[in-house]
Amino acid sequence: MTAGALFGWLALMLSVCVVLVALSLATVRRLGWQRQNYAGKRVAVGYGIFFPALAVAAVGLGLVRGSVWTREAIVVGAAVAGCGAFGLLDDLYGRPSPKGLGGHFRLLLERGQVTTGQLKAIGVVTVGIVAGMLAWARLGVPALVSGALIALCANGVNLLDTRPGRALGVGLGGFAGIALAAAAHWPGAANPLAAMAPFALGCIVALPVDRRRRAMLGDVGAYSLGAGIGAPLALIIPIWAQAIIVALLTGFTVFADRYSLSALLDRR
Repeated sequence: MTAGALFGWLALMLSVCVVLVALSLATVRRLGWQRQNYAGKRVAVGYGIFFPALAVAAVGLGLVRGSVWTREAIVVGAAVAGCGAFGLLDDLYGRPSPKGLGGHFRLLLERGQVTTGQLKAIGVVTVGIVAGMLAWARLGVPALVSGALIALCANGVNLLDTRPGRALGVGLGGFAGIALAAAAHWPGAANPLAAMAPFALGCIVALPVDRRRRAMLGDVGAYSLGAGIGAPLALIIPIWAQAIIVALLTGFTVFADRYSLSALLDRR
């Protein structure tokens, strides 16, 4: 991949990001999707649908252009679109219920009650494993580890999406960290980085909308953004490093299930 090809790809995807963010924002407002934010005000929710739309656009344009990173774009795009779809399910049909994965599954075990939170968790794990299979071209332990990494990244960003700009800020930090680490240690990671780039651009374009409290990403945006971080990691870093991150994210998820991350972060 030449520098000129990468620059052309970034310029094209930046234009696509601007259009999709504007369209998504107009769509959720027109459909009347609203939710109460942290300040108690009702605002439009779910404009993060631009991330799954961006995934579809990136794969389509990659196929049309015959890009060398099309395979990587398919892996990342499948993870982003799939996790975003289950996040959207919860945005549209979720109801107030016990917080955290533990609360959702206790309802199932104790009362036999099915919630969208349970379906979302199962769906995101399934999407992660499928994306892991695409990354490794087979089902096995490495694909399962990569699948867990993708699912936990998706859930982790959603757990942090409690204030304007927080999820997008985490996303930008994650993308920058991956790019710097890849440049320093994995110089052959150009294709996964090109597949990741549209979602980093999407964070930049969407950040003013989020920071000005014009709308909320919703679960669709947070989950798809998290998958957009996890999938490139699954393509770039060795399996032992993925296993370490999976262990750390599992601990983070358990901690967040027991304690209020919002209260903890807001003290800082």
